[in-house]
Amino acid sequence: MRIVAIAMAALLLTGARPALALDAPKLNYKEETAFTGTHIRRDVLRDSWLPINQTYQEMSPEYQRKLRAVYNNLAEDDEPPFPLHGLGPSIKQLREVHRRIGGTGEMKLILSVDSNGDVGDVSVYSASNARMAYYGAILLSKEKFKPGVCHGAPCAMEFMYRFEYAFFDDVIDDTAVK
Repeated sequence: MRIVAIAMAALLLTGARPALALDAPKLNYKEETAFTGTHIRRDVLRDSWLPINQTYQEMSPEYQRKLRAVYNNLAEDDEPPFPLHGLGPSIKQLREVHRRIGGTGEMKLILSVDSNGDVGDVSVYSASNARMAYYGAILLSKEKFKPGVCHGAPCAMEFMYRFEYAFFDDVIDDTAVK
């Protein structure tokens, strides 16, 4: 695992990137303080396609359009559901669960959000680690959402939550994700 981390660090330092990644803008969230013995702040989250520390209303129209594009057949005045306090709090909790479980992989969960912003059913769309999916479903079922909006009124809608987990060390500073 450490060899993979060292190889990825070498690629990042040399500026080498996969050819496919050059087209899409990337958002990297860094640690607020560097690990002891270095001045380099590591990424705590890479390649997020949405800002994690913003609510739906705080996101730029461009990011709102990116999120809306995931949904089929949204009318012009419709809005998808979104975590009430942004993605940051749930990512922080999922990272803590991952620290305890370990491993690498990805999970995709489908959350049914009702017109009050409460999560009802949580379905596992895919998961490379059953324990991460189980605890992720429990955590996300307690998340409060801005409900979806259908023709100007709050409505029930689904929200897909995708979380990639890798080799986070215990030394990563959670203050970067607020």
